Amino acid sequence: MSVPVVWVAPDLSAMRLYGASGEAVWRAPALKTTGDEETPGTGAWRQRVAEAASWLAQQRGVKRRLGALVIDPSESVCLWVRSSSLAAPVLSAQVARLIEEWGGEAGMWSVEPVYDAPRDSSMGAEHALSAVCHHDALTRLLLDAIDKRGVVPGAVLSGWHALAHHAKNEAGVTCVIEHNAETKRLAWAWSDAEGLLAGGGAGIGDLEGEHAEAVASAVMQRTAMDWMTWSSQLGTTPERAVVIGPGAKAIGEAWKRAFPDRPVRIGTPEEGPGATLAMLSQRLDEEGTEAIAVSTRLCLGRLTHRPTRKTRSRYQIAGAAALIAAIAIGSIAVWMRGRVEDWSSGAEEARAEATEILNTTWPGELQGRPTNLVSEARRMYEEDLREAKDIKLPNAPYPIYEEALRVSRLLVDVAEQTKADAPEDLLENWQIKIQKLSMDDASVRLSLFTPERRVTTEIGVRLNDQGYAKWSPVRNTAPERPTFQGNWQVKE
Repeated sequence: MSVPVVWVAPDLSAMRLYGASGEAVWRAPALKTTGDEETPGTGAWRQRVAEAASWLAQQRGVKRRLGALVIDPSESVCLWVRSSSLAAPVLSAQVARLIEEWGGEAGMWSVEPVYDAPRDSSMGAEHALSAVCHHDALTRLLLDAIDKRGVVPGAVLSGWHALAHHAKNEAGVTCVIEHNAETKRLAWAWSDAEGLLAGGGAGIGDLEGEHAEAVASAVMQRTAMDWMTWSSQLGTTPERAVVIGPGAKAIGEAWKRAFPDRPVRIGTPEEGPGATLAMLSQRLDEEGTEAIAVSTRLCLGRLTHRPTRKTRSRYQIAGAAALIAAIAIGSIAVWMRGRVEDWSSGAEEARAEATEILNTTWPGELQGRPTNLVSEARRMYEEDLREAKDIKLPNAPYPIYEEALRVSRLLVDVAEQTKADAPEDLLENWQIKIQKLSMDDASVRLSLFTPERRVTTEIGVRLNDQGYAKWSPVRNTAPERPTFQGNWQVKE
């Protein structure tokens, strides 16, 4: 099954779609001017974008999945750039300085980095790389328009990136040359196993007449000058060539004459832009769009990873969530501030009341502002107790808490120790349950549920082991439902 791939002209004057149902071509109607306009206005360009997006979204298979969008490189240039940073503003400024003599139109190019060469120590902190410079305003408008119609391409490529895929399985550097008879242009791309290295193009005359050989030789000489420059910049040169398009035979023969030591594969006349789209569609079907979208050597990274409606929606949802969270946090902060004020006020009132009690109980004894009024009261009490002679203190309370804690631990220990010898049919329910435990200043009483008689006997023995009360079993109680009663023996 083929993944749909679309080729578009830079001015959106034409689009070619390749998919499972074959090829389809769309051509835009001529732009119209209104009033005194000599050139089409923004309204005419927007109308063309809308018509192109509508046609593309209506094609079979595209709504579900559009593998790639390929931009024709006829109005683009590939430059070798030295820059201190790969950031878009820095690269654009560096390209603008390189092309100052080209006029104001070139200064409006968007710059897409392609080849990031390893840093050379002699260059210092600079980067040396090739970059695709093109006008992408209409492309961005087209991407937004098809995005609104639910179509998002997996990757956006220049025509040079697409040509580079012809040499995917070749070792070393390959020069891919494509002849387009309709536009009378020749496009070339250098690539290795990792993708595009550099690209370019040239106008070319008729390759079907009697002068085809001379025309092909002339264009080969012109492009050879560009190739010499790129060889010095990249430090490499193509080891072979692949020529496709209607004029492939004439261009291939010109290559053989110019570079007899470099092999060339000449495609059939039918192999051209359509064959490139078919090859790209097949690769996307086999490897998925992720295989192309991961590297700027294989696609235009900034257009490929441009935010879509889904991305913007996620940002909007995240922003709304952050706003709601901020409001909630603010509300909590206001509430806590109010609570802190209440607590501070309550603390001051409690401290004033405690201070007043201390001053009333021990007139003139409270000095300064103690940090702990409880400790200060205890100190004053103990001091009075040491100095007093006729004070009779009440009896100390019975150690109820200590005895209850001892009994609880005792029951846990007995249950764990006796479980080791418990019968298998009782293991699951082997536990001691407290039915009632009561302690007051007169007596203590404990009623239990135990799994066996021997557990009851062990509890009776250990209850009187270093305890605070004297325990004894209550008569006429079942062995597994014992009750123990006792009296306090010590006081603290």
